[in-house]
Amino acid sequence: LQNAGAPVLDSLALACTAQSVLVLFGGLDAVGTLLVAPWLLGERLSRRKLVGVALVAAGTISAAVFGPKGPKEDRSFRLNDLHELFWRPGVGVWAVAFALIATLCLWQLATTRRD
Repeated sequence: LQNAGAPVLDSLALACTAQSVLVLFGGLDAVGTLLVAPWLLGERLSRRKLVGVALVAAGTISAAVFGPKGPKEDRSFRLNDLHELFWRPGVGVWAVAFALIATLCLWQLATTRRD
């Protein structure tokens, strides 16, 4: 049902708002899947999964609410503009922080006992 109606709903949504706002809601697919899994697959919802659902939902909704809302705020960039933005110091700080967090997450996954 979702795959059959998605193109029509996507077209309607794109007629109403910018793609930069709509793309954020792609993250809610995982939330919906996790929430229906107990009824469809008999899976258990742990506290950790529910916290994850709440964080993803809150992040998605806050990004949509507080993010850019149109052509004046959501401007297009030329390739030269992107190169200038990419080489700013803040991008390097973000990349290092992302790499550290990703490494910690992978280490946690590798060292967690699964019974």
